[in-house]
Amino acid sequence: MSWAAPYDNEDTITAYQIQLRQADSLTFTEVVAECDGSQASIITTRECSILLTTLRATPFSLPFNNLIVAQVRA
Repeated sequence: MSWAAPYDNEDTITAYQIQLRQADSLTFTEVVAECDGSQASIITTRECSILLTTLRATPFSLPFNNLIVAQVRA
């Protein structure tokens, strides 16, 4: 996944919080293991990869062909 740079108010972005919505369509959970938003490479490129097995497992439990919803905060 990738995202556009947000307005930074002329300050340095030091980390991103990357969250995915769970199958209940209400709860968002941070994806730190695969998408640690404090890593310099992720801050610079504004992208990371999340394994399909992660999306299918707890806590996300997303069924096949389900929409993946993410939110990213700086």
